[in-house]
Amino acid sequence: MTSHEYPVIVLFKTKDDTECDKVEQSLKKALIRSKGEFKLCLIDAEVIDEQLTKAFKIDTTPTVFLFYRASITQEFREAPSKSQIKEMVRSA
Repeated sequence: MTSHEYPVIVLFKTKDDTECDKVEQSLKKALIRSKGEFKLCLIDAEVIDEQLTKAFKIDTTPTVFLFYRASITQEFREAPSKSQIKEMVRSA
């Protein structure tokens, strides 16, 4: 499964971070409400390869990307608001 088939929302997060947990829960709820209109990928930013961290410029968490057709169509470098998450899901 790739972003060519479905929109994919990727959340780079860290453990024990309340902001990351809030964003994760909001995205999971949105996924359920959308009945699978997009795929959700959760990545622990503390354990990923340094090259991946540099490639996506992950300097802070949470960082959220929306991929579609192999392109980043939206991104948030800090915790997105509920309205921003809703808009991201709508555009997915």
